[in-house]
Amino acid sequence: MHQILSDLQLRRLLDNGRRQQDANNTGEKCRMVPQAYLHLPRSPSSSWLLASIDPGDHYMAFGLMTIAGAPPELGYVRLSELATLRGYREQGVSHDPLFDDARELDILEYAEMAKLEGQIVLVFDEKVDPDEIKRELGWE
Repeated sequence: MHQILSDLQLRRLLDNGRRQQDANNTGEKCRMVPQAYLHLPRSPSSSWLLASIDPGDHYMAFGLMTIAGAPPELGYVRLSELATLRGYREQGVSHDPLFDDARELDILEYAEMAKLEGQIVLVFDEKVDPDEIKRELGWE
């Protein structure tokens, strides 16, 4: 369905969307941990930290985003539009593998940190060596 998301990410994002919808119906708060961190390589870059997908519209995702270097903001994005974007050397939107090791914080916590830092910031419990990750992925 969505080439930019794995089946597991899609399932988790939909689960978050359903939980958020249920919480909205009952007036409760819902903790939403982002399930995908997508980026588009370009100068300046764009990125999307996705927390949920609308259960009624599987192409509408909610999360924290920064577009072409603009300040980060919470909002909605159509996954079908993300799939058509092209950045540096015609590369499309892709999942950032570093996100898999990031701490599971609520999207609102990530939004608060992004507001202070002026960009989306991932939090790790362990020190991550970006060069080691690049070697593991064959990017060098």
